[in-house]
Amino acid sequence: MASQAELLRRAIENLIDAKLVDILSRPEGLHRLIAHRTTGVASPDVRNAERRLQNTLQDFCDTTARGPQSDPGLERFDMAIESPSARMVKA
Repeated sequence: MASQAELLRRAIENLIDAKLVDILSRPEGLHRLIAHRTTGVASPDVRNAERRLQNTLQDFCDTTARGPQSDPGLERFDMAIESPSARMVKA
């Protein structure tokens, strides 16, 4: 089983690949990307990749919320993203 970080990396790469394929292989690809940024309209491949990334992020957040017992690396991740003021309150 792949770690949560690996699944997250794959989902991000999949979205980047979908956007690159959309830009490079289809007519007016750059205009399509700009339209997606301004209106939210995207090709089915890009929408599916975005959906997979959202699902992966949700799974990642759920795993993080359950605690570090499932993946020891997540505890270090939580500590890295804590704000300095939150760390001061703990001390």
